[in-house]
Formats: sequence, C-alpha cells, structure tokens
Amino acid sequence: MQDFGLEDFKNANVRIDAQSRSSAVMPPSDCEKVVSEVMSMCQFNATNKAMAAISGVCQRGGTNRSASSVSAAFTIEGKQLTARQFSDACKKIGGTPRQFARAMGTIIYKYAKVLGEEGDLARQYSIENPNMT
Repeated sequence: MQDFGLEDFKNANVRIDAQSRSSAVMPPSDCEKVVSEVMSMCQFNATNKAMAAISGVCQRGGTNRSASSVSAAFTIEGKQLTARQFSDACKKIGGTPRQFARAMGTIIYKYAKVLGEEGDLARQYSIENPNMT
C-alpha cells in the first residue's frame, strides 16, 4: 500500500503550527456543564448515568446534524436522552455535540464499551460487510 511519502515527511522535520489544529473542541469546564445540564434535563440522579446516556446518543449518531431523536436516543432506567435534547444542552453552554464528542472521545468510548454500544459507522460497516470477522 502506498504511504504517500510518509517517511520523507517524518524525516523533513516539518514544524506544525499550533493554530492548524482544530479549535472546535469544547473546553473541559463546558463539558462538565453539559453533563450537568443533561442530568437536570433528564432527571438523572448521578453524573455517570448522564454521561452513559450521552455516550449512547453519541454512539448512535447523535453528533450528526441530521440525527433524529428516534434513532439517536438512549434510555437509562426509563429516562431517555434524545439527540435533540443533547444538542440543546450543548447549545445552551455555547457549543455543539460534535465539539463535546471531540473533547470527551476517550470517556465516551469507555462508557460505550461498558454499554456494548458500537458506533454508528461501525454498525453501518458491519451491515455492508457481513463476512467481516
């Protein structure tokens, strides 16, 4: 497989401008506010339940602009968080679901693994490639 000159690039000592990285990541303090907002909105009694619901929504495609509140919803103990509610919570804090997900990706992954929720793209890929191991 072609590496598109990766070795040359690695050896070129190229300086990366810090501003070239995506600034579209929600600050940790705002992420905490979003979790608190979801907790209040859905009446979860613990932050871990709110974070689990957020993780479920994200894994079901809740960061996509076209996410429906039916397919990208997650229910814990009879309390449902929809993609719309998650988006509203992020907007209230001044961000987007995608910015939240970028900032909290590792935590979302860890919760999703415990929940058994694979991502929406992984699910789509396995449907398109049923013989995958």
